Amino acid sequence: MTQDLELKNLLPHSDVTTQETKVTTSLGRTFWSHLKRGIQSLYAQTVKHYGLLYSYLIPAGLYACYDVLAYVNLRKFDASTYFLLLQFRLVVTGLLHQCMFNKKLCGIQWIALLIITFGCCIKTASEFYGVRKNTSPPKLAYASLMLQILCSTFAGVYNEVLLKRTLATLNVQNIFMYVDSTLCTLFFIAAGVVESSEDNLTVFSMNVLPLITIMACIGVVTSLFLQCMDSIRKAIASALELVMLPLLSAFFFDLSLTPPLWIAVISVAFGLLRAISATVSLWYFTKSRGSMHSKRNVPKTAIAMMNMGGPSTLNEVGSFLENLFCDPEIIPMGKAQSVVGPWIARRRTPKITEQYAKIGGGSPILKWTNIQGEEMCRQLDSISPQTAPHKHYVFFRYANPQTEASLLQMREDGVERVVAFSQYPQWSCTTTGSSLNQLWREIKRLKMENTFKWSLIDRWNTDAGYIEAVTQRVRLGLEQFAPEDRHKVIIMFSAHSLPMKVVYKGDPYVKEIASTTERVMDKLQIGNSHILAWQSKVGFLPWMGPSTSDVLKGFGKQGQQHVLAVPIAFTSDHIETLYEIDIEYAEEAKEAGILHFKRSPSLNDEPLLLKAMANRVKKHLEEGELHSPQYPLPCPKCTNAMCRTILNPISNYSVKRDRI
Repeated sequence: MTQDLELKNLLPHSDVTTQETKVTTSLGRTFWSHLKRGIQSLYAQTVKHYGLLYSYLIPAGLYACYDVLAYVNLRKFDASTYFLLLQFRLVVTGLLHQCMFNKKLCGIQWIALLIITFGCCIKTASEFYGVRKNTSPPKLAYASLMLQILCSTFAGVYNEVLLKRTLATLNVQNIFMYVDSTLCTLFFIAAGVVESSEDNLTVFSMNVLPLITIMACIGVVTSLFLQCMDSIRKAIASALELVMLPLLSAFFFDLSLTPPLWIAVISVAFGLLRAISATVSLWYFTKSRGSMHSKRNVPKTAIAMMNMGGPSTLNEVGSFLENLFCDPEIIPMGKAQSVVGPWIARRRTPKITEQYAKIGGGSPILKWTNIQGEEMCRQLDSISPQTAPHKHYVFFRYANPQTEASLLQMREDGVERVVAFSQYPQWSCTTTGSSLNQLWREIKRLKMENTFKWSLIDRWNTDAGYIEAVTQRVRLGLEQFAPEDRHKVIIMFSAHSLPMKVVYKGDPYVKEIASTTERVMDKLQIGNSHILAWQSKVGFLPWMGPSTSDVLKGFGKQGQQHVLAVPIAFTSDHIETLYEIDIEYAEEAKEAGILHFKRSPSLNDEPLLLKAMANRVKKHLEEGELHSPQYPLPCPKCTNAMCRTILNPISNYSVKRDRI
């Protein structure tokens, strides 16, 4: 008993050491991943996202409260009751996750959580059977234990929200989290909430330090778990740990297993299987193919997610730029394209490589496209069972996986029906048009004209679900400003610009961007002023304006102090958001005298976007839609014979012009 009390007295102090070790571990991982870029990159990221230091005070403070309450409650409860009641964290986590992510858990998931909780309780009760105290704890102690459970679960789910919905890298967020955790725990010690004595220095003994190091590593791995998956699965994993420990102990130390323990093992195993079958698809991530392959039957409906793409590593930047500048449909250069394009790519590669290095060493667009596609297909399997199973394939124009690889993969998977779903909500001949033209060229080259039946979602700029998703992100962006200043904020929608040569041909991109912008403002129903600006100009020829840079300089001269940048033509983060807006335009805004420049979060894994994508495909399939009403009509000055083609369509199709 004396040893138990000494251990309880050490808990808060060992927690400080654990948090400090976590900080050191996170710093080590950060320095390793940024070795080539040096400490300056880490410093720049830390300064850029310093506001998160305050955001992480919430989960850090809650975790510190949890540790203090554990210290208090272990003195009031016997160990069996304490650990027994603590297992209800699973159900509380489910409730909080459902509320904070607006994602309902199905009945099977709730049953699975309850079964796992039951199994954990059986295991805990069996472990401490016969060790209960004769005196019952006061009712206030149960309230204290419930508060401890709420601190743990709310901190975990809130931590997941920050990890998934903020723009900082995982390592930077870990540093902020554990610095705040150290400060909060030191505060409780300084306030005298927990006891302090010379015996606390024993946490630095060789017997305890290895355990602290292991716990620090667990904390860092937990953040990876929360970012890649969710707090529900984290809770399930902790339940598995609770049962695996006695099983491993029985195996290695020849300890006997009691019947209640076997009941616990079977209950938790059954609950885990139910939870996994309801919530987790087994997938593996393959960069060469760029898609998440689920262990499913032959897909009845394939969704070809078409986008520009981006280099996943710094070594891919050169080939990405060469593919981009050699495409006459995005940057027309005439007969000199095959010579001038590669030359420009080589000249720009060092500079662009440096930019990608500053945003983490590559574009996250492949990651987000896979996340969006996987969740979209999961929802489609539920809301459109008649066209299930669905599977997404990534079709990037200038980066891997490119069109050829994805076509070959679909053929290997036995796909017959494909929806070409443009991830550019607004149509342009330079984006969606170029991707589709490349698709038809590759199909002909590979002699797959009759392999797949095709239909197109070629634009969805006014889709109600998409508008709602963008509107929600704008609301989140406005929340970054002080409440008393939000009415002063100018909402600056920033879209990728277009050469005026393309605009003069009749490309509808500018009109469709403007249409999206106006619908978002109508949906917001606020009195803020807004403007549409254009970014990412390349070269000296005229492009659509006003440029985002010029707009910021103009606002600075006018004395405007509050600007929110909203990336309007992008469905996920990539270099235009993470570098151009977050770094270049943020610096220009500061130089122009704009004191408060923020960016609304990109759509990424916004639940409203994922729901909108699934509903858009469902509607497309249900109505037997072949394309949008505008697709068959070429631009007035179009001279590309490939434009507006559909090979092997699901129904009769013809372009509204004589073939050239």
